[in-house]
This record gives sequence, C-alpha cells and structure tokens, in this order.
Amino acid sequence: MIRIKKPKNLRRLLLIPLLINVLAMAGCVPHMQLEQRLIIQAAAIDYENDMYVVTIQYYGGESLESKKNDPNESLFSAVGKGSTVSHALQEAGSLTGKPLFLGDCQIFILGESLKGKDLVDVLDVLTDEYEGYPQIALAIAKGKASDLLELKYNDQSITINKFDQILQENVKNGFIPNSELYPVVINLSNSLVCAYLPIFTIVDVNPGITEDGKTAAILNGALIKGGRYLDTIERTEVAGISFIQNKNMTSSITIAHNDRSMLVNLSNIKVRLSPKLIGNKIMIEVKYRANASYSQSHVDADVVYISDHIETLTEVAITERLVTSLNKVVTELGVDVFGLEETIRSKCYKGWMLIKDNWEEEIKNLDFHVTGKVEVTGYGVRW
Repeated sequence: MIRIKKPKNLRRLLLIPLLINVLAMAGCVPHMQLEQRLIIQAAAIDYENDMYVVTIQYYGGESLESKKNDPNESLFSAVGKGSTVSHALQEAGSLTGKPLFLGDCQIFILGESLKGKDLVDVLDVLTDEYEGYPQIALAIAKGKASDLLELKYNDQSITINKFDQILQENVKNGFIPNSELYPVVINLSNSLVCAYLPIFTIVDVNPGITEDGKTAAILNGALIKGGRYLDTIERTEVAGISFIQNKNMTSSITIAHNDRSMLVNLSNIKVRLSPKLIGNKIMIEVKYRANASYSQSHVDADVVYISDHIETLTEVAITERLVTSLNKVVTELGVDVFGLEETIRSKCYKGWMLIKDNWEEEIKNLDFHVTGKVEVTGYGVRW
C-alpha cells in the first residue's frame, strides 16, 4: 500500500489562493482622494446656549497641490453647531459639501466656555473619528476660541503659522512644555495624571502688525484634571512645569546682576525625581543640572570673572521657580503633571502602598526638597 506523505505546510499553502483574492479585492475598496476632502488647517471649539460651536479654517484651493504651490493662499471659514462636537463638525463640513480631513490640521483651540466640560470626549472626536494629526497643537483661548482665528496679520502671514511660531518660541525658551494631541489624550486617559495646555490671550499690539491692532500671546496656562479645565496658573509656574518635565532640554531665566536684569539661557537640562519614605511620609528630592550661557549688553570689566556669581544666582532663581510651581500645582491644587504617581509607585513602592487609596488628597501632603547645579559654559559681549 502506497502512502502519500502530506506536506507539513499544507494548510499554509491552501491559504495562499485566499490571500491572493483578498489582496485583489483590496483594490476595489472605495477610497477618497485628498482633493475630494476638506483639508482643515485650524479649528476652534466654543460652547454657547447649550450647543457646541465649531469654527474650521480650510484652504480654498481645489487640491492639496494648489496649497503647496501657494502657502499664503487665503483660508476660508465655516461654522457648525450641534449638541456634540461630532455633530457640530459634521454640520460645518456639510456647509462645504466635502467630508472633513484633519490629518493636516495645525492647531485646535478650545474656548474658555468649555471649562467644566469633559475634554476627553472632545479630543476623542479628533483621534477616533477624524484622523487627527498626532502632533497637532492644542491650546486654550481666554474668551472665545473663534476670535483667535479672526486675527489678520499685515505681513500676509497665515494666522495659524503665527500661532505655531508663538508656541515654538515659548517651548524653546522653556516657558511652556509641548502640548501635542496624543500625549495630552494619553495623560487624560489616566485619572491619576493631569495635563497642561497653554492659554492664548488676545492683546493690544502695534497697529502696523495686525489689521485691528490685536495679536495673540501666551501669558499663562490651564491645568486639566479628570478631563476638565481645572484652574489657571501663571507663566512662571508654567515654566516650572516645563523645567521639571524636562522634555525641551532648553530654557531661560532672568536674574538680577549689578542692579540690572540679565537673561541666562539654559541647555542640557537634566532633572531627577527621587522619592523616599521618611517615617510615614514621602519626601521627593528634585535634583537638576543645567548648562548656562549669557551675554552682556555692554562691556563689563569683570565679565570673565563673574561666572561663579552667575551660577549661584541662576541656581537660586531656578530653585525658587521650581518651588513656586510645585507649591501651586501639587500642594495647593493636587494636580500631577509631573508623573509623580508613576515615579513613587516604581521607585518607592512601600510608600505608594501607604497612600495609593487616598492619592488625590495625599498628593497635597508630599514634601519636596529642590537642589541643583548650574555650570556656565559660555558668555558673550555685545557692543
């Protein structure tokens, strides 16, 4: 009797025709080209009369290619209202006759009227329904978010590009941490962790810069806890958050030297949080290191010899900034934007077990000890 030996991989071989059919069918799945969709560049959400009001800005060109060829092409606006953010976006899109595409959106601004609303639901609409760009910038508006999109600059700059410049400059100078879509959504998905968003405020400016003498500036920030806009914090407190989060690696701080203000630029910033259990209380050591550079506005005879003094003054200024931020954000408001919960749980588990059941109150009882070292690595003289 002749026996036929079956190949060991017979099942895999039998799957090949099926896979070929599936791949062939993939080309038949309907899809939509970018020029058939409404390419959103900016969006603002406000809440008025129990309705969400969404203002979108989009390019008026017929295709994405026309946008690339003319970056200063005029932006058009559409406004939609609805009982949910999703419904409001749908209405705004229906007015244009094209489905929305947020994959190229540069900034999403949330109005002050959303204070108390669940921002997790708002942001989920972007990530789940409209393919929001992961690095889209998020910000809060002081007042109406839609008012920011109406600013017009006389140098023909696109308004949203100005917003991006303001954000990047503040990040570079260490005044605010990055506030991109996905990291914020991830933080808000954890009830023990909070998030921070910068606040854009419309301020008066030289009439030659904008059509109506108004521009946008970041003067403070918003803390988001439990998915809701909790409180406003000052710029210096925001700078402390940015420094401790240590994601930018650069910052700046102003010190007083010889009866005048001096700007010190900081780089190569490193911060370490080390929790310790002392008795039944947790103390967190905050240790930092940074390189510093500065420039004089005029020739100073002792410019070469003052580095040690500058280092000491800078260390005092940084420590004061961090203590102020920790006192406001953690001790007073009980907000964790520094990843304290994860740090304590991973580095001081015994201490975490003592406080985990009452974390929202125990966080306010944490002790902090801030120390650091600054090294001047460069200086310059401007004539």
